[in-house]
Amino acid sequence: PSGEIVEGDSVILNCSSDSNPPAEISWFKGRMFVRSGRVYSISKISSDHSGEYKCNSDSNPPALNFSWFKEDESSAVGSGQSFSALQSGRFYCEAHNQHGSQRSDAVTVTVKGRASHLLI
Repeated sequence: PSGEIVEGDSVILNCSSDSNPPAEISWFKGRMFVRSGRVYSISKISSDHSGEYKCNSDSNPPALNFSWFKEDESSAVGSGQSFSALQSGRFYCEAHNQHGSQRSDAVTVTVKGRASHLLI
């Protein structure tokens, strides 16, 4: 979600992955599994819901490697399932396996003081 989230609001998180057969999506709050499925909805959000939420996409065959790019740059700026951004900008990930590659949508990262950590 973008913008400010206020206690009592409802929040809908979406996770998508292009694969054939379709990937299985799992949601985590921190390291704890919370549910399966593309959509994770939280109604009447409260401080109990604060934390880092991640979605995980498992496909068969799995992606073998990941490359991270800053938009408008041709060389990868990172590799692996996570990437630490040291500067602000728009970043995207490419996942590769024996059937080809798939590029994620770009996300805007604003670094304030210390590095941000992106996980897929």
